[in-house]
Amino acid sequence: MLKIETSCLRVLAAMFVVFSFALPATQAARADMYSTLTEDTCWVTTATTDEALKAKKYREAIAGYTKAIDWTAKTCGQTLAAKNVFAKEELKKSHLGRAIAATGQGDYDLAVRDIALLLDAHFEGLWKIRPHMRALFNNDSMAQPAPAVFLDWTLGVVNKAIERNPKTSVYRAARADIYEKREDFQEALAERNAQVEYAQNNEDKARAYYDRAFTRYRIGDKEGRLADLSSGIGFDPEPEARRYADRAALYKQFGRIDEAIADYTKAMSDETAYRYKDYLKARADLYREYGKLDAAAKDFEKLVALNAKNADYLHGLLLVRTQQGDARQAKRLRAQIDKLKPDYLDNPERACELATAGPAPTGPAIPPATLRDVWSMGEVAALAPIQHLIGKPNATIDKAWDVMSNLVRAEQKAAGEPPRGLAQIPKFDGSKSDQLKQTIGFIFRQAKVAEAALEKKYGKRAAAVFAVSNAGYLAATLNGMGVPNVNVQLGKMIAADAPASGLPCGVWADTVAKIEGKAKPAEITKTWDTGRKRAREVLADPAPKPEKKSEAAPEKPNADAKNAAAETKPAKSTGLRECDDQDIALLLEGADPNTMPPCDP
Repeated sequence: MLKIETSCLRVLAAMFVVFSFALPATQAARADMYSTLTEDTCWVTTATTDEALKAKKYREAIAGYTKAIDWTAKTCGQTLAAKNVFAKEELKKSHLGRAIAATGQGDYDLAVRDIALLLDAHFEGLWKIRPHMRALFNNDSMAQPAPAVFLDWTLGVVNKAIERNPKTSVYRAARADIYEKREDFQEALAERNAQVEYAQNNEDKARAYYDRAFTRYRIGDKEGRLADLSSGIGFDPEPEARRYADRAALYKQFGRIDEAIADYTKAMSDETAYRYKDYLKARADLYREYGKLDAAAKDFEKLVALNAKNADYLHGLLLVRTQQGDARQAKRLRAQIDKLKPDYLDNPERACELATAGPAPTGPAIPPATLRDVWSMGEVAALAPIQHLIGKPNATIDKAWDVMSNLVRAEQKAAGEPPRGLAQIPKFDGSKSDQLKQTIGFIFRQAKVAEAALEKKYGKRAAAVFAVSNAGYLAATLNGMGVPNVNVQLGKMIAADAPASGLPCGVWADTVAKIEGKAKPAEITKTWDTGRKRAREVLADPAPKPEKKSEAAPEKPNADAKNAAAETKPAKSTGLRECDDQDIALLLEGADPNTMPPCDP
């Protein structure tokens, strides 16, 4: 009985609230309705304020929308200041209405600050599907649902604010946001530079650097993004976990593994955080990948304790125990996974990964960019001599051979050996069979020389990546030519070097299986082509390519905006630089050697 009476009283109270605010208006926004019946029905409607806006009573409209915004923050606990994408639509509508009214009254500062909040909340998506919000403009030209209509209007307002006060960081941030949404990334970067320059306090500076880091991400500038993330963290008194996690991912890409692990550790400071387990797994994978198996085991054990039914966590721990040679624990974990997901370990790549699990690569971490270049060198070492064999030498590939020879020569010299480099590709003579034998023998010998130099320069893993790439490419090419004579030898070479390469089994295991199964040459070629594609995906640069290209070079981290124009001019060459391994990758991707920056091989 008490329950029913309480419920009735709450309904009556809510009806009183609605009735009270529905009385005829005698002052600004009196008929706007507010309801707090339950948490789910905490809402505001601004009908009277909307009419004041359409009647161009801007002062009344600003007062009404401000009241609605403040009431929502106090009563419902929602604001757009926290980048709340899921905030109530009426709250977003109130900010839009106030921005329109402020613009009409010439208060561009208030208008831009509301616009900035709407941009952060991705309001342009709501613009497409809510005609009643577009109707606030009371203008046919603004009734179109295309987001570009909204963005063009916001840019006009922001431009007027900047004309009056160009050194206001929030204005430049808003204009950068608009350019990013329009995918004008170079324009956005210029605005981010100004945002950084004009930021007044530590909070604004941290925000500016974080914002510019995101813009650099959009244009593929990883170095600049890392520098800006670090600057933002430096100014931020309480960096969010995701800031450390973002920087950790970049550190990993650059091979700075200890720093990546340290940042993932900082990101895990709050064990109740939503992504805590993601960060813990990322750290566990890093530990395992780089041979810190005891630490990896500890992290994976914690993950399993948090969720014992997650097959990925159990699999990670299984790999660690296998690498540690703990057969008893590995058997127990296999049984757990089989019971949880019977087909999980039947996945070919997981099965291969377990079958080849051994001691993790030792030595310094190697950046993915270096491994990409090393992979390209393996292909060059096979391709260049074959091009000469078939009587079609290629100037681009020959130049890549010379670049690789230069690297080998430098490593030989550093080791106190005669700096011979790679041998010049000879003219193969005799019968076709003799020429083929000479070519294959030449490739084997030179590949071993290059492999030894790469191991000295980068470590065992790089040498293994080179060896897998070279043998796989040679196998595919020879089989494509209908010459499977050395398949068995090449298959053994791939299988021997692949585990130390750290490459996924999907890159090489199927090719080895085809060779061992004496598959037809065409099948072997096709299988390696698939593995080669997978390798390039694995070693690919994770940063997205810019949507719109610019001739401007990336600006230096923390450069002053006033120097931006000068810094975007291409640097003039002061002489021939020494070619390096990155030139090989460019050449293999089809770059014209005549248009590349000159270098001395």
